[in-house]
Amino acid sequence: MAAHQVPYIKIEDSPSPEPSTIPSNAAPENQNTSPQHCHFAPAHVIAATLSAVTNTTPTVDPRDPEGFLKRCAGFNKKTKARCNSVIGKKSEQSCHPTFLPTCRAHRDQQSFAGWCQYQRGNGERCSRLFRWTPPYFELCSEHQGHPDTPCYFMRLPLELRHEVFRYLLPDQPIGSTTAPLHKAESMQPPETRQHGRAELIRLHQQQSRCGGLFSVPLLSLYLVSRQFYHEVKDLLFSIAPFTIDVRKDGTFMCGRRLLEPRRADGSSHFLLDEADEAKQRFLKYFDWSAVKHYIVDILVENGANGSHLTWDEEVELYDIRDYLSVVVSGVLAKARNLCKLNIRLCLANFPWSHEQTLANTKLIVGPFESLRNVRQPQIQSIYMGIPIHNSMLYVQRSSACSGSSAPVCSVPPLPTQIPILVPGMPDFDAYASAWSRWISSSSATTLVPKAPIRIMFTAFKDFYSELSSYVPEVTFIVGRKAFLHRARVAREQEDVEAFRALRNEAIAYWSAYLDREERKKNAMDAKMGRMLDMDVYPSHEWEDPHSTTDSTRAMPPPSKPELSKTYNGKAGASMCRAGDSGKAQNLNDYDEQLQILEAQSRKRIALVRRQQQQAQQHAEQRKQQTWQQQLSQEISEGFTGTMSLPDLVDSKISSNATPTSSNDATIPLPLTFVSATSSSSAEVPPSPEYHIDATDIACYAHVNLSSEWCTGARDSAAGPGPASQLKRKRRVDSGFSEMDFEMEGEGGEAGYVGKGKGRIGVGVGVVMDGPEVICID
Repeated sequence: MAAHQVPYIKIEDSPSPEPSTIPSNAAPENQNTSPQHCHFAPAHVIAATLSAVTNTTPTVDPRDPEGFLKRCAGFNKKTKARCNSVIGKKSEQSCHPTFLPTCRAHRDQQSFAGWCQYQRGNGERCSRLFRWTPPYFELCSEHQGHPDTPCYFMRLPLELRHEVFRYLLPDQPIGSTTAPLHKAESMQPPETRQHGRAELIRLHQQQSRCGGLFSVPLLSLYLVSRQFYHEVKDLLFSIAPFTIDVRKDGTFMCGRRLLEPRRADGSSHFLLDEADEAKQRFLKYFDWSAVKHYIVDILVENGANGSHLTWDEEVELYDIRDYLSVVVSGVLAKARNLCKLNIRLCLANFPWSHEQTLANTKLIVGPFESLRNVRQPQIQSIYMGIPIHNSMLYVQRSSACSGSSAPVCSVPPLPTQIPILVPGMPDFDAYASAWSRWISSSSATTLVPKAPIRIMFTAFKDFYSELSSYVPEVTFIVGRKAFLHRARVAREQEDVEAFRALRNEAIAYWSAYLDREERKKNAMDAKMGRMLDMDVYPSHEWEDPHSTTDSTRAMPPPSKPELSKTYNGKAGASMCRAGDSGKAQNLNDYDEQLQILEAQSRKRIALVRRQQQQAQQHAEQRKQQTWQQQLSQEISEGFTGTMSLPDLVDSKISSNATPTSSNDATIPLPLTFVSATSSSSAEVPPSPEYHIDATDIACYAHVNLSSEWCTGARDSAAGPGPASQLKRKRRVDSGFSEMDFEMEGEGGEAGYVGKGKGRIGVGVGVVMDGPEVICID
């Protein structure tokens, strides 16, 4: 073909384009056609030619992009590649074939022809041809998993959807046996349930599988859609039985410990942990009203042969009965339409006879008798035995399984290999039929109204819990003699007389405690009264404000503004005490006693203050009288002269006796110095003359006499009385001497004790208009 000509392109099964030539200048036939001598057409001619060729290329059909209608859809058996053989136009005769067309060699390979059913926003379908694999949705690869794709499952009737959901929900009870160790015990027969230590450790450390009862995680089903959530939850709570395990160490449901043993004061034996927080969430969000089938497994253990020295059979039975009472009122009674209730009881090695076993069975399952409106209640059987691994275990789950990493509790399954009471026994059948008849009877409420004694028990329990904090000896009574156990026995038997007797006994403990505290209070009041009576000093400042030595100044007595509040917390109120007839006797209430205590305190404080005021007034009166007497005596005798102590010292004392103070102290009163042995208290007439010798002066060689000292002596000489009993004075001048004035008895004798760096030779007496002042060496 000449170089100036472009051959046309032919596509199979497509119209052939018209042959096109490119005009160019004619060239001689013998012209060299080598590339070096070729002449090409202009660029615009080549562009037009390529555009014509491109327009003749067939476009890809959007409904059949892979060309299934034009080429063989089979695969080469050796290379596993698509055949792609042209099959002609006959394959296009059927617009919607059932199978994709193939060549003659691959007629045995038939693939379903699928047309995409995805509907766009404008209402048109995609209708793309693809290789379809039923029963998957008829959607192409582009629209598979698209959020706008229709859900054909929700177009099924509800009954058919429930049948599909049953394949995803468990077909066995949902309980608290999740640990591999407990699961292995439930799956193996009794004679083969023996494990070595290594095997036990391996089973205990083995992690539980995610969703052991569910083929898919339940949370995944809940999160599909809100409609899925409601339908799956309603079906799950309708067909799946929930197991409640009641044991001595608590009540368990769905891996949560709903109830646990507690102390007498209601406090827990365990610290709050992550499992308790998960339990609170479970109690809050679990739909108790939707459950329709419960199984209650009860295990009563015999602890007489164990290490529990205080274990008591009656206490154990009533502990289990208390658990069941809470289960009935707090779990079963919340069900809106409870259809089935199955009770299974296992007694662990109790040496009871047939009659005792039946009687204790009635005692244990008695709380269920208050339940009503249950369609199919049943006591299945009574068994004997104990689990091999009888302990509660914590199982840690991954958050991918349940959405929470909190551990769950696992308990062993109830042993049901040795039945001791089964249907067919006349006495057991009689009680079981009556029990079922009571529970299945119709009533307006799911529970029988509580007896008033149950409310009394709640109040008694609160009182006992508070009493145990004040009187700890009540907690030392344990076993069947304990207060709470005797109270619950009276509650279950509705024995009002026994309950009242027990209540009076507890009140007697409280009354005895109040009596002891009252005696302590009275003893402390008496001691406090004696302490206050010993304070004879006035409450005012009787020292001279200009005095420089106030280290021993009298302090005011302590006040008692809060006296009435001191014993409020200890004394309390008088409670009802048990009289001879055993009935409660009402005394004064707490408010009246508090008012009496406050009134007594106010009277005592007022009496002390009044005595202090009277003593102060008497002291002032005696002081004024003494000064008036001295003043009148000076005026009558005409005394005007004074003598300073330094002059006396310079004239009468040797050089080794120097004065201790530079201040000139004057003696404003006429003094007569007498012998130290003189004990007469008679009044000596004053004389204007001074008879002072060296002995007299030596007594005061180291003492600085001042008007204050004389005033103190004059006040001390005022005579007996309240004022004389309240006055006491001590002075320390220049660190040399110390003087004490004390009233000794009613005689009014004042004693002076001289202590200093100097030496006092003798002691003399100074006689004034009052009692004698004794100067002691």
